[in-house]
Amino acid sequence: VRSCREFYGLCRRARAAFACVHVQASTSACVARDASRAGGARVGEETIARMAAVMEVPDASTEGGPVLSLDTAAEGADVDGFAEEAATWIMHVAWGAAPELLASEDEALLASREADRAATAESALHAADLLCRRAVAEAMRRAPADCNKRAASAALASARKEALAAARLAAQETGFAADAERVAQAFTQRAAEIMAGLNK
Repeated sequence: VRSCREFYGLCRRARAAFACVHVQASTSACVARDASRAGGARVGEETIARMAAVMEVPDASTEGGPVLSLDTAAEGADVDGFAEEAATWIMHVAWGAAPELLASEDEALLASREADRAATAESALHAADLLCRRAVAEAMRRAPADCNKRAASAALASARKEALAAARLAAQETGFAADAERVAQAFTQRAAEIMAGLNK
């Protein structure tokens, strides 16, 4: 049941429906059924006893999700029909509302999403910066011999910083990561203008 609770927490965070089916059977009944199996299908009395000792009966009030209990020893119990009954019930639950997030989980989920967005934005800006640096290197490589390379380098570096600052601001205002290719294309055009102005 501990794993059941962990699974329920996972479903809650993923906003997915959750249900638990508990099939009740006595240890003696399980041992008897196991004895009727052959070869590798047999579990073994020791294993059954160990599992029975650690078994926790699920409780909807503590698990947080709906629990269907099926008792194999109940009068008139249709054991062969349990699978169909459970499947029908699970489908009904699956169409229901997903479990609500706890306040702490909601805050943690929002924080995680915000961190993911920030990481994506920084990754995009880093990619844009690399492309802009390549554009600077290419512009300097093509510069004529009589070009004031110190002035050109300073102007290009300043323009690169401005382009990245503008991309960062746009990402913050829109909530969308910068398009590295577009940032680099715009900067490349600006770099050409700068070099053309210096070479006049």
